[in-house]
Amino acid sequence: MAMLRRGVAAPGRLWLLLQHIDVTGRGWVSTAEARSRLCTPGAPLHLCGWRQLRNLLDQGEGLFWQREDGTGEQRIWLAGTARAALRLGITRVQLEPVALPVIHLLNGIAAVRAHFYASYHSSREQSDRAGLGRPVSRATLAELMQVSPHSQRAYERVAGVRRHPNWAIGPAQAEAPAQELSWQHGQSLFTFTDRRGHYGRPGARYLAWQLPNSYQGPHQTQGRRHQKALNQQLVDLYSKGFTGNGKQQAEEEGATAASSRFYDNGQAAVRALNRGLQHDAYWRTERREKQYQIWHILPASEARS
Repeated sequence: MAMLRRGVAAPGRLWLLLQHIDVTGRGWVSTAEARSRLCTPGAPLHLCGWRQLRNLLDQGEGLFWQREDGTGEQRIWLAGTARAALRLGITRVQLEPVALPVIHLLNGIAAVRAHFYASYHSSREQSDRAGLGRPVSRATLAELMQVSPHSQRAYERVAGVRRHPNWAIGPAQAEAPAQELSWQHGQSLFTFTDRRGHYGRPGARYLAWQLPNSYQGPHQTQGRRHQKALNQQLVDLYSKGFTGNGKQQAEEEGATAASSRFYDNGQAAVRALNRGLQHDAYWRTERREKQYQIWHILPASEARS
């Protein structure tokens, strides 16, 4: 996510490939080996020509690596994950790290960006105890990753991100302030008929509206242990006076705010409102529908009355 936000997906992809080449964990790769492995046509890790590799090395200098000057073997000293994260402005990772297969890094850069985008949904989905990411709007995703809604949809097709619609069930149609709800939700407002009585009396009609989608990414996560280890490294580096770009933020900054209106159950929604949540809270039903997920609404005014 941070690579997309900072516009460094291309050198970031190279950094990940160089880490893959450094199988012994020395922390460096010789320039000659990088050229041989990445610039030789037909090689398993062929990425680009030598001229383009030099350009990418220039772009990532001081962010993802530092090159050794002088005579003798030229080395590319790789920044560790925590150090690179701090340089990208991240002080804490709140989502599980994602395992990104090398094969995805060898496609065109547009496909690589698609998987960087999709990795956010993969980690966010796994961090949600219910197994499906909470709703997040296109506008929020655009703000977090500097990716337009049009590009988001394209990336989802390329990387295989699955979208899941969410509906909020409001008051019964006969009792609802329809004009006010129409003003609030516009064209997303519709009438929902509970034909089988899953959410109330069979045949009851409710005013409902569409919420932002939830998403399922295609990648496996590496578990909480890796997340905790990375956060400890970030704390250690930050406490030693490491300075990044002067604008530190959490990897999930904004995403936490985006999901703070959505909760797994009614009790959690009530607690959030009692703690001062200024917006209506939504909580998901335990029942799963095939085509959509239903959410109940707890108006902020009712919780405080």
